[in-house]
Amino acid sequence: GDIVVFNYPGGILKDPVDMRVHYIKRCVATPGDVLSVVDTKVFVNGKELKSAPKAQTSYHVTTDGTPFNPKVLDDLHIELRGRYGDGDYVMIIPTDSYKEFESYSNIKAIEPVIEPKGLPDQSVYPQSELFNWNQDNYGPITIPKKGWTITLNDSTVALYAKAIEQFENNKLERKGNYYYINNKKTGTYTFKMGYYWMMGDNRHNSEDSRYWGFVPEDHVVGKPMFTFMSVDSTKSVFNKVRWSRVLRGIN
Repeated sequence: GDIVVFNYPGGILKDPVDMRVHYIKRCVATPGDVLSVVDTKVFVNGKELKSAPKAQTSYHVTTDGTPFNPKVLDDLHIELRGRYGDGDYVMIIPTDSYKEFESYSNIKAIEPVIEPKGLPDQSVYPQSELFNWNQDNYGPITIPKKGWTITLNDSTVALYAKAIEQFENNKLERKGNYYYINNKKTGTYTFKMGYYWMMGDNRHNSEDSRYWGFVPEDHVVGKPMFTFMSVDSTKSVFNKVRWSRVLRGIN
């Protein structure tokens, strides 16, 4: 569950690896792991991954109509994402603020916002109609490791073609009922590198591996040391900086 710095693996990869934009996310799965997301909870090899203290999730919050003190929300690092009438909100709440927020007398109910299992979102990786996955219910998916051999079929090609072609520099084609790699007929492929699965702690507001897939080992740069600047895009220009997070260690 370490936070790591890596070169962005999404999009069309024209630039050299070390010239791509740096991203910072939490590594939740390593080569050979099997990952799944069930109702926003992350499982690796069948075991639930404990949420980071600052992990953020969207919730539908119902109150008795008493308005919130904005300073209280700021102190708890809670973001208001929508309001649907008196006492009806969508909020992003950090894990370590949930219990205190839930205890407030004006709170009537807090329910997680979850995309139902089986409701496909074609924006999530691998952007294929073969998989009815979404950001909250995803997988299972096996993270490739060096030396792992897969059988080539419709499903595995949908999941791993990007790694085979873009990251491991092969030409993958299907001709009739057969697959060809670098113009040689084959039914299997063996990976040359290990890969990682990265996810943001803000699970409902994060561009991460759920959208662009695996991060190859040669894209990993290292671990960040501290937060230089943190900005809240929902606030006015004079209130955007989250001063409580500036120059804080990252874990």
